[in-house]
Amino acid sequence: MVVYDVTSRPSFVNTARWVEEVRAVRGTDVVIALVGNKSDLVDKRQVSIEEGDARARELGALFIETSAKAGFNVGALFKKVAAAL
Repeated sequence: MVVYDVTSRPSFVNTARWVEEVRAVRGTDVVIALVGNKSDLVDKRQVSIEEGDARARELGALFIETSAKAGFNVGALFKKVAAAL
């Protein structure tokens, strides 16, 4: 999983590099999920759902937004990754 903070554009900008690093270590036969966290902080959002989804498609990764604090989509994330395996 590559996790970025939806309230921080710099963390989103780094996702492509992070995915490259994962693939450099683990190879191309790896399931990667791009996860936008802190989705509960709507008023502080700097990265849209559409941007996250588009980046995931560009990178060949799964995509989901979560809120670890609120527990939103955390279970769905693990189910999505498990299904891809």
